[in-house]
Amino acid sequence: MNKMTKSVYAFFFTLLSFTVFSQGIDFVEITWQEAIEKAKEENKLLFVDSYAKWCGPCKKMAKYEFVKPEVGEVYNSNFVNLKLDMESRNGRTFDSKYPVSAYPTMFFLDGDGNVVKKVKGGKKAEQLISMAKMVIKSYDTSGKYKEQYDGGDRSYDVVYKYVEALNKAGKPSLRISNKYLKSNPDITEEQKLKFYYVATVDADSKVFDKMVGQKDKIIKLVSEKKYNNKVKSACQKTVEKAIEFETVDLLTEAVEKAKKYMVKDAEVFVLECKLDYYSNIKDSKMYGEAAKSISKIYLKNEVEKMKGLILEMQSKFKKDEVLLEQSVDLAKKYYKKSTTQESTMLYAKSLLIVNKSGDAIKVLNKGIKEAKKDGKSTKSLEMMLKVVEEKKA
Repeated sequence: MNKMTKSVYAFFFTLLSFTVFSQGIDFVEITWQEAIEKAKEENKLLFVDSYAKWCGPCKKMAKYEFVKPEVGEVYNSNFVNLKLDMESRNGRTFDSKYPVSAYPTMFFLDGDGNVVKKVKGGKKAEQLISMAKMVIKSYDTSGKYKEQYDGGDRSYDVVYKYVEALNKAGKPSLRISNKYLKSNPDITEEQKLKFYYVATVDADSKVFDKMVGQKDKIIKLVSEKKYNNKVKSACQKTVEKAIEFETVDLLTEAVEKAKKYMVKDAEVFVLECKLDYYSNIKDSKMYGEAAKSISKIYLKNEVEKMKGLILEMQSKFKKDEVLLEQSVDLAKKYYKKSTTQESTMLYAKSLLIVNKSGDAIKVLNKGIKEAKKDGKSTKSLEMMLKVVEEKKA
């Protein structure tokens, strides 16, 4: 990759980072009272973004920060999320109980409506993630159950809530779960099923095997969606361990169990796990194979996910000529399937990476022509074209 291509690549990687990703925090569209009830029902905290339509920092967060997938991953897993226009009726009733003096103001509330944390001012993605993790850690309720447990209380209610609290706080719980089950406690079948479910953290464990062994009963108890999400999250945890210890056997176990026990979306999940593992251990050959397989699914069913796949390939394997050429091929397919300005820019950028600036200029000119024909703004395309032409000259 020559200096000209590197500079253009860096510029447009930054530009595209603001427009390529569309997934982020999933905000519910209900009243704040209903949101608190939902948080209590799901045993989660409620995150509230209280904003005003005229607020500049609020708009920036909504457009650039809340939409980032890494932010969504943390907030969607741990909180019920709610956006509140404070000038709406729903916002005004919220303000009467939780006064807001500046915008944006973010709240973390528990299921009883108590304020766990209140934060004023706009935040960047990394700050939002750090804030969320701090709140989760600070709201660790395992201490009170530990005291009861260490005092000898092995009642179902105490052990169940202790394990649940440990898992939410990201603390080890498997030893306690295994010890409890090994004691053969005198509990009902429903209680045992609930315990299997709450105690399952990763796929490489006996309690996971016990849970999936009761698949139909667990689904009837918690719903198919929750069962599937539990299997998925447990397999993901095992993949994370596989990455940490660079152990392909753990990856294989997670993949095989996902295929066998997930009730939906297993094919995509398995391929995403492989991409995650092989990108982290820098196995370009295996990564390329997984990318080829998953791109066929994305192009058919979830075309917008192609953007993230292409950008990851280009950023994680910058010096791998084979994968860079593969990323160009994927960008071309995405461009033909999507035909948006984003896909046009991404295809042009991909061509630049492999030193095909002439082809990139042609793609951009075509995109500008089509955008003008449709009465759309061509500012981003023209800006990119100008930079490419100047660098080529």
